[in-house]
Amino acid sequence: MNAELDIIIVDDNRELCEILERRLQNASHRTRIANDTKAAVNLVRERCPDLVITDIAMPDREGADMIAELSRSYPDLKFIGISGGGTFGDCDLLELAEGSGADAVLRKPFTTRQLFDTIAHLDFAASADRTAE
Repeated sequence: MNAELDIIIVDDNRELCEILERRLQNASHRTRIANDTKAAVNLVRERCPDLVITDIAMPDREGADMIAELSRSYPDLKFIGISGGGTFGDCDLLELAEGSGADAVLRKPFTTRQLFDTIAHLDFAASADRTAE
């Protein structure tokens, strides 16, 4: 597992956010929660995290749109897109997330092990360089 990371969890399901937050904090990660993409963007602008874990189907705006926007402004920021499935037009939501710049995707429901394995496979070297400065 990577060293302590600063992670923002974005999902309109508050209970899921709290579950993920507890699991990530138990693994020594710092977490912040946003229940919509506007709040998430504000949190990123306040202090850029190492990782954003975001639902793709959000009521205010698609998580994929947020990923695309933040990727342009914060090229070292990593994203994991999560979704219970579904489509947007002819495109699967997780494919949409990957096409928008997500570094990885997870289909809900996923296990803690799957989440930690996904995080472990991301390259946080640029984030480590940023925090060392």
